[in-house]
Amino acid sequence: MDLSGMPNLKQIGYRAFNFAGIEEINLRGLRSLETITANAFSNNYFTGLDFSELTSLKSIGDSAFYASGTLGSLDLSPLTSLTTIPTNAFAKSGITELKFGELPNLTSIGKTAFSDNQLRELDLSGLHNLTSIYDVAFRNK
Repeated sequence: MDLSGMPNLKQIGYRAFNFAGIEEINLRGLRSLETITANAFSNNYFTGLDFSELTSLKSIGDSAFYASGTLGSLDLSPLTSLTTIPTNAFAKSGITELKFGELPNLTSIGKTAFSDNQLRELDLSGLHNLTSIYDVAFRNK
C-alpha cells in the first residue's frame, strides 16, 4: 500500500486499515501526518515500517500497530513530535530491535506498548523527558 502521494494527510482514522491483509506500506512523504488513531494498522503482515518522514506525528492511538506482522528492527527516532506511545501500540509485532534515539517530546510509554515481541536490544538513554513507563511495557515473549 502506498500513501506517499498524500502530503496533506493529517490523520489516519480508527481501524482504517485494520485486518486489511497489508504486507508493505509506504509512509514516505507524509510530512503533515499528525495522528494515527487506535487500531489504524493493527492485524496486518508488515515486514518493516519506515517512519523517517513522519516528523509531524504527535499522536499514535492504542493498538495502532498491534499484531502488525514481523517488523524486525523498528526505528522511532524520526518521530520527534511524538508525546506518548500508548497501550499496545506495537505489541505482538515481531520487533527484535527497537531504536528510540532522542525523542524530546516523548513523556510516556504505555502499558504493554511493546509487549510480546522478541526484543534483543533496547536503549532508552536518549529519552530525557520521559516521565512514565507503564506496566509490562517491554515484556518479551
